[in-house]
Amino acid sequence: MTKSELLSYKYIKKELEGIEREIKSLKNVSSHLDELSELSEMYEEKKAQLFRTQTAIEKTICSLQSNLASLMRMRYIECKKWYSINAELNISEGTSMRWHKIALRKINNIKS
Repeated sequence: MTKSELLSYKYIKKELEGIEREIKSLKNVSSHLDELSELSEMYEEKKAQLFRTQTAIEKTICSLQSNLASLMRMRYIECKKWYSINAELNISEGTSMRWHKIALRKINNIKS
């Protein structure tokens, strides 16, 4: 798994929210049922694909030792800023950057 794949998590969440809104709005429209059904099916397939990607990211982060997993979860799943992560984990900026590099190396090795 790469850093860009980790960064995609927050965009996946946003896209899933948008798809959910579209599916709900489609269900409120009763005309053009064939087109709506096809569009709804397409959205459901996209949703399933995004959930698979989210799951892969979550599993990868969970496979790390706890301090690294906490840092990566805060950064990529919870989208926290570095200063918030440092304060919450009670670590220095240097420590968080070091842990981040170690975690990225481990994550890259997991996928390889």
